Formats: sequence, C-alpha cells, structure tokens
Amino acid sequence: MPKNSAGKLIAITGLPASGKTTLINGLKAALGRACFVSQPPKEWQRDPRVQALLEGRQAPGFTEEDEIDLSISLRYRQQQREILPCLERGVDVVVHRYLCCLLAYYYATGSIPLAAIEAKAQSILKPDVSLYLDIPAACSIQRTLSRQKPFFAHQVDPQFIGRMRAGYLKLGERNGAFVLDGTLPGEWILEAALEVLWVQGVLIGEGVKDSSPANEGPPVVRDELGRIPLHL
Repeated sequence: MPKNSAGKLIAITGLPASGKTTLINGLKAALGRACFVSQPPKEWQRDPRVQALLEGRQAPGFTEEDEIDLSISLRYRQQQREILPCLERGVDVVVHRYLCCLLAYYYATGSIPLAAIEAKAQSILKPDVSLYLDIPAACSIQRTLSRQKPFFAHQVDPQFIGRMRAGYLKLGERNGAFVLDGTLPGEWILEAALEVLWVQGVLIGEGVKDSSPANEGPPVVRDELGRIPLHL
C-alpha cells in the first residue's frame, strides 16, 4: 500500500541479534527531531498459539495461515492507530521489524508461498526506506546464544537462519532495501544508515543537504553482496 504523507516510514529488519535495536536507538538520537519508534505488536508476541508454533508445537485450531492473518491484522491496526497519525503530523516513524521479517521467516520454512502472504498484506504501508542489517548465520547464532536470554530453536538452527538470510537478501533486492553490514561496529553502521537516509531525502533541514534533483547526494555504491560500504 503506498502512502502520501509528510513523515517518512523507515523499516529496520534483520536476522536475530543483528543489531536492530542498537541501530534504532542510534537513529532516534541522531535524527534530533520528532521521531516515533514502532515496536512489533505485543499481542502477537504474547499470543500462546503463536508461541506454540514458534516453538515447533501444535496449536489446536490455529494454523500457520492463521498466524499470518493475525500478524498482518495486528500490524494493520497498529498502522491505523499509531503509524499513520504520526506520519500525517510530519513525524518520522522507525519500525522495529516489519512485514519483511514475516516474509523472511516463511521463506525459510518454505511452507507458504511468499506471493500468498504479500497478497494478504496489500493494506500494509510500503516503507519509504528499508534498512536490512546483514550478518552471517553463524554470527547471528553466536550473538543469540551469548545474550543469555530465551530464544526459539529455529533462531539457533544454522540451516534455518541461513535460509532466512537468503530470504532477506532476495526480498531486499526485489524491494530496494539498503543492506548494511551488521558485523561492523555500531557507530559505523549508524553513520552508514544516516548516509542512506540523507541520500534518500529523509534527512532534510539545516546542516543537511537537500534532496532536490539540483542538489543530489552522492550515489550509494554497494559491495558484491549489495551492502553499502562506509565512507569514513
């Protein structure tokens, strides 16, 4: 679903423990203006049926398609209640995980065609900018284990996480996401992300270069994996 509003919608996605929260906190501090951070709907996270599916257990009367429908419906409600009002007021919204996360998960499971999920999600806003933090599967698993927090079995399954990474990269290429190297230090990643936002016209104002055609920023050059190198 396209949007037409003054604020910008920025989606942050990536594998488990790829640094999404760190980047979001950095962006919120660095933007230095009105910025709202939208977290994944808590109702989805706390739903025992969803938890059962994520843990590989059966949820009687609740299928994967039901889980997808629930996730999209909660996202849509969140969109109407908090995201759109912010955008209409000119407030930029940074979304922690987004539809791409759901798609990458089901790309990894291979159980439901992505086209079927995308058809269900046509009412969900398309981000102005999508930033994907790319890390190898082994790095994601190592970080997840080192956190000493609860995790799902699929989050430390090398094959599953590898397929998720492949899904993210495929979706990112198709949808124009900017792929950042999540193995680099957080401050470097933040600077690269801010560069992307500047080039894409999100950062406009005093001390920030205008994004008009007559005053374009430098081209964004990617490496062999499509990641954006840092200009430091």
